[in-house]
Amino acid sequence: MQLDHSKLVKGITIRYVLPLSQHPSDPNKLWHGKVTATFIQSGYDVGLVQVESVEPGYEGCTELVHLYQIKVIEPELPATLTTKEEHLY
Repeated sequence: MQLDHSKLVKGITIRYVLPLSQHPSDPNKLWHGKVTATFIQSGYDVGLVQVESVEPGYEGCTELVHLYQIKVIEPELPATLTTKEEHLY
């Protein structure tokens, strides 16, 4: 499945896997992070995004994530939703 890299913008939440070089105990675990910066080469499927973790216990930690690690780009919630309505998604 090919992801639409144009949706990788500051503020969007993604789900990604850790690289095997970090020796994750569960290589299929999906981590959640909010994109804080993008470094993507136009016209190519290479690049990085900087994310701030939203995982419990890891909040505020930042790391660079390669495009190949990204498995899901979360849909943006409409700006008109209230906090109570956001929990419905």
